[in-house]
Amino acid sequence: MSDLRDALRKAGLVDDRRARKIAHEEKARRKRLGKKGAEEERRRREEERLARERARREEDRKREAARQAEEERRQRLFQLARVIRDHALTDGVRGNRRFHFVTRDRKVPFLEVSEEVARRLEQGQVAICEVPDSTPEEFVVVDAATARRVREAAPEYVLFFRGS
Repeated sequence: MSDLRDALRKAGLVDDRRARKIAHEEKARRKRLGKKGAEEERRRREEERLARERARREEDRKREAARQAEEERRQRLFQLARVIRDHALTDGVRGNRRFHFVTRDRKVPFLEVSEEVARRLEQGQVAICEVPDSTPEEFVVVDAATARRVREAAPEYVLFFRGS
């Protein structure tokens, strides 16, 4: 009991008189409980400690599962962005025709494309895709096969595609 009293005194939480009073009250409480009551209280405290520990471990598991799910989502988006960028059409795409489309945010931007690319967009031979996690938003023209792959993985990134 002197350990508790000394610890409280050293921490500056109580003076010597108050520490003795706390120690006396604790001793009287234990005597009132008796051996069986003290054992029951010790068992109850141990169960509470174990329950807190189990809850903490469960929270840690949930947090770790959420972290892993977020990491997997980021990896999928990274791989999707790589596929879109690797298959982006670059030759002969830029031109003087404005081709408007609707983004995921319901905005209506445009790409300046050539007449040939505009015709291919209208026929469903090529598509406009958004590159995931690009800042600022990046839109590219990809072939129909890539657009289908992207649509299977994450359809929200295929912004304009008339193909089936």
